[in-house]
Amino acid sequence: MAGAKKRRALHRFLSTSDTQLIMIQETMISARDAISFFLGIRPHWKVSALDAIGMSGGILTARNPSLGNFQAFTTSAGLLVEGHVRGFQEMIRVLNIYGPYRDRRSFWDMVDRSKILLLDNLFVGGDLNLTLGPSEIWGGIASEDPLAIYFKQLFMRVNLVDISLNVLTPTWRNGCTGTDFIAKRLDHFLVSGELIERFGWYKSWVSQEMSSDHLPVNLQVDFHFHKVHYPFKFNRIWIREESFQEAVKHYWSGMTTDHTLSEKENFIHKLSTLKKFVVRWIRLKVKEQSLELIKVEAEIAALLESDHTITFNTVDKDRLLTLQQRKDHLLLQEEITWRLKSRALWIEAGDKNTKFFHSFAC
Repeated sequence: MAGAKKRRALHRFLSTSDTQLIMIQETMISARDAISFFLGIRPHWKVSALDAIGMSGGILTARNPSLGNFQAFTTSAGLLVEGHVRGFQEMIRVLNIYGPYRDRRSFWDMVDRSKILLLDNLFVGGDLNLTLGPSEIWGGIASEDPLAIYFKQLFMRVNLVDISLNVLTPTWRNGCTGTDFIAKRLDHFLVSGELIERFGWYKSWVSQEMSSDHLPVNLQVDFHFHKVHYPFKFNRIWIREESFQEAVKHYWSGMTTDHTLSEKENFIHKLSTLKKFVVRWIRLKVKEQSLELIKVEAEIAALLESDHTITFNTVDKDRLLTLQQRKDHLLLQEEITWRLKSRALWIEAGDKNTKFFHSFAC
């Protein structure tokens, strides 16, 4: 934001965007200058900022007054604003973070100790300077984030959910081409798990304006509904799970027949009861698989970090292969589940809801 080129690009973006709350990281200027620049584009907005340190850092959070009444606070983690969004009764908190490139573990340990990530109804957004897996890294010489497991465990422990992009694309590029090209998803939105349950719907995407080496990341949230009950969506991938088949058979055979009802009414009642059982089963299964994925990734990392003087021995090599196969399977399960939930992609495990398709496409 400090350079003239970046300021012009940011001016173009803000002039064409209808965003109601904006978070900017690494302004590289004083809080006063950052606020003055922003108010020159949107003069009636409420703006808060933190000073840059030397020629780096500095963050800014701006919000449209029509969004609701918010107050800003300076914290050790970044800039926090909290208030009430119009039409939504509960208090919303938005934490703007610029994560350091160096000493990341120390910074996030400090953030964790501050308990700020445990605040209710919390949005965390910004250049977090982290990736959560190899799928968020592009380029031949790019290496996987050594702290990926640490970050996954941290966010799971404080019940923060990483909002997936509609299309997984980089949010940062190193500006090189060919074999020197590196791109990563360093900018994230994290949202309290209990708050996501209250969204009507949401989506996140990357705008392709090249205002800097980072691209703008957008998050759109519908606050009009406290809870939306979506229709039951059966995932055919469950049938491949032997434990699912056995659980369904056992539950179905254990249900009693109500002789005061007709055969048809009994069948409908059993199906309704079975559906509730399947929902409980899959929720438990997803939690178990998430924990297993963390353990598998941790064991893979431990094996790769072991001191092997020449090469892996046969036992370690076989174990690494087994773990990688299990990891791939768990990631595939997770991908299929989320694609079905998005209802925007039709794959083998999905269904075909033409009403939704036309609503989505129009």
